[in-house]
Amino acid sequence: MKNILFITTRNPYSGRFSGDVIRSAKIINYLKKNHNIDVAFLGEQNNSKSINTNMIGFKQPNFFLKVFFCLISFIKLNPIQFGIFFSQRLKEFIQDNAHKYDILFFYHIRSSQFFPKNFYGKTILEMGDLYSKNYKLTYKNLSLLNPFFYFYFLESFLVKRFEKKIIKIFDKIILFSKNEVDKI
Repeated sequence: MKNILFITTRNPYSGRFSGDVIRSAKIINYLKKNHNIDVAFLGEQNNSKSINTNMIGFKQPNFFLKVFFCLISFIKLNPIQFGIFFSQRLKEFIQDNAHKYDILFFYHIRSSQFFPKNFYGKTILEMGDLYSKNYKLTYKNLSLLNPFFYFYFLESFLVKRFEKKIIKIFDKIILFSKNEVDKI
C-alpha cells in the first residue's frame, strides 16, 4: 500500500458540479481502494463525502493577491493561470511534507507549479487535455476587438512552453487522447 499525496486546486468533494471536480473525486475514490491517500487543495474543507481520506484545505488568496501572483507568473513567463491558483501555504506544505509520500499525484497543469524540490518518489500529472490547444482554439474563435483574444493568445504560448518543460519533469503524464502526446 503506497502513500499518495493528491494535489489539486479545487476541493474534489465541494459538491460543485463541474467535470474536473467530479473526475478528481472519482480518481481519488479509485486510488483510495488500494492506497493511503491525502488530498491537498485550495478551498474550504468539506469531509462529508471523503471517508478514509485526509483532506488538507488551504484558503485561497484574496483578489488583489491573485492579481499580484498573475503578474509574477507573467514576469517569470509561466502560465498566467498559475497566479490565479497560487498559494504560498500550499507550496510550503508540499515542500515540507513530500518526503512522507511514495507518489505525488498532480491534478491539472496548474497544480504542477507546486512541484517540490528534491523529491525522489514517483510523480504523476493528470492533464486531461492540452491546455495550449484549448486556448489556441479559443483565441481563434474570438474577434481581434475582444480583449480576451489577447489573453488567450498569450496564455496559449505560455502554456505550450510549460507543457514542453513538464514532459521532462514528471514520471507519468495522463492525457485523454493518445493523439495529444505527439503534440506536446
